[in-house]
Amino acid sequence: MIKEAAEQAQFVLVDLEGAANLMVSYAISMSDFVVIPLQGSHLDATQAGRAIKLIKDQERVSRRSIPFAVLLTRSRAAARARPGRQRGRRQYGRPLRRRRG
Repeated sequence: MIKEAAEQAQFVLVDLEGAANLMVSYAISMSDFVVIPLQGSHLDATQAGRAIKLIKDQERVSRRSIPFAVLLTRSRAAARARPGRQRGRRQYGRPLRRRRG
C-alpha cells in the first residue's frame, strides 16, 4: 500500500501504533524520514527509545541510513527555565531574561 501511494503522491504519511511488529518494521524500512512523537512521560520516553532501536535495527538490515526525529507533543506552552539551564545559558554567553515582580 505504501509503494502504491508513493507512486501517486509526493509525500506519504503513515501513522502507526507504538508496538514493534512486522508492519511497523516494514513501514520504517520503506521510510525516507521517521517522526517519533513523545509526550513528557517516562512511559513515552521508554517507547521512543524502543522505536529508535527498531529504526537502528532496520538500518542494519537494509544497509542504509533512515533519518528520524523525536517530536515533543502535548508540552506546556510556557515553561520556566530551571537553574541548570540558566547556568548553561551563562556558560554559552546567552542573555538571561529576568522575571519581573
